[in-house]
Amino acid sequence: MLACQIFYLIEVSMMSSIRVSKKHVELLDRLIAVLLLRGKKISKKDLIGKIIEDAAASEGIILDEETVPLEKDIAWLCLEESFDFGIPDLSENVDKYLYEDKGAT
Repeated sequence: MLACQIFYLIEVSMMSSIRVSKKHVELLDRLIAVLLLRGKKISKKDLIGKIIEDAAASEGIILDEETVPLEKDIAWLCLEESFDFGIPDLSENVDKYLYEDKGAT
């Protein structure tokens, strides 16, 4: 007989309650309303989770997540699409404009 074992991965989430001022609740509601108008439906719970994750990431705190390749990084993609001055690489002009002796002719 062939014995078969099945394992289920169950994510256990810990619940926590926090008290938030009325002002912050109103700001959260406004933010959710703005996102909804932009076509992004999100719950308060998910939005707060995203805010926490973004704040942690900005401080360099990463929890067992795979790093995103540069080609897929949203900030990199936005930077690539935002400027087109007809110069292949603006970095070649940085030294010229920053350190050029203005008094020399």
